[in-house]
Amino acid sequence: MKQLSIFAIIIVLLLQVSSCVRDTVKQNAGSIPQDILSADALLYETQSQFDILGYLKPLNLSEEKKTFFEKMKQGARYNPQFRYSEVDVDFSSLVAKLDTLTIKDSPLSKMLGEKRDEIMTQINLLQSIGNDAKFSKFSIDLYGLPCDEAVDFAISYLSHYKREIKEETIYSAEHAVKYMQDALFEYKVDGWKVELTDGTSGKANVNNNKRTIQLNKDENFHESMLQRLRLHEIGVHVVRHEMGRISPLSILTLGLAGYLETEEGMAAYNEERNGSLSPDILATYCGRVIAVDTSQKNDFYTVYKQLFDIGFPENDAFTITFRVKRGLMDTGSHGGFTKDHVYLSGFLKVKEYVKSPEDFDELLKYGKIAIRHLATLRTVFGE
Repeated sequence: MKQLSIFAIIIVLLLQVSSCVRDTVKQNAGSIPQDILSADALLYETQSQFDILGYLKPLNLSEEKKTFFEKMKQGARYNPQFRYSEVDVDFSSLVAKLDTLTIKDSPLSKMLGEKRDEIMTQINLLQSIGNDAKFSKFSIDLYGLPCDEAVDFAISYLSHYKREIKEETIYSAEHAVKYMQDALFEYKVDGWKVELTDGTSGKANVNNNKRTIQLNKDENFHESMLQRLRLHEIGVHVVRHEMGRISPLSILTLGLAGYLETEEGMAAYNEERNGSLSPDILATYCGRVIAVDTSQKNDFYTVYKQLFDIGFPENDAFTITFRVKRGLMDTGSHGGFTKDHVYLSGFLKVKEYVKSPEDFDELLKYGKIAIRHLATLRTVFGE
């Protein structure tokens, strides 16, 4: 816990220093053209209207998971058939607002134009639920596919991976809520909630729109997992949101276009540098890359079988496969939701970029940005 306490001190200092220079940053905002600030406000308002992951949890996941394993025991091949809630967002009005944006030839304006295009793709993705081919296409447009380096790394790592067997105290989801609340207090971050939900496909998720850390109510949490979530969810996701709130550009609280790969890479890197990136967690990140890559030309059953044969326990193999096939109605279809490759892809890119602690801190301090945005933001904020 000593490393965690040191990291908490660093974060508190970073937030305090940033708060102290808030007035200076706001003064710099005076040099930002009004049309840019107006575009930023519109993008923030639009992005705040929906959360993609919230619409990709099948209504019948538990039933289809049960059916899948029953069929497996019978030696039958089965691909889950998912149903989803209606997306209750007036996308036509959001698109109409986005269409009013005028993008000029400055680097900052182009950066916001990229964000507008990304939100449009997010809308197209959600509107395509029910058409598996279109959904898969828009997912690739939004998140891309794993690069050869990530696929090669994953294959190499998993070829010699053996699952750890470690005895640890198991805690309830309610205990995990208290643990994360205490961590928020230690980091001196106000205005955030921690709540239990059945709407997340993993153990935890950060909802930036609601400033809420969501923990899966059906999961148990061991000590090392809690330490990892503290570093991952609060130490990166929450802190970058809070740094964005200090900025004159509101969209930095929710993310510029393509920020997610850098952010998930930072979260994994933060786990590693604090000794919390266990072989099992890295194997999961590798398994996600393999699953995304394999899913492009294969059905649910084939992806699951590949992961199970690699050595993932059946429940873990199902979860990884479900995560890359969510959004599809017939998981016998090729393609799926490609987001999950960014954990490993981003990790490898952040490791290559970060040469000193100061490099990592700079990625934290601007908010939710990608590495490629640094040069523009340094200029905008006079650094």
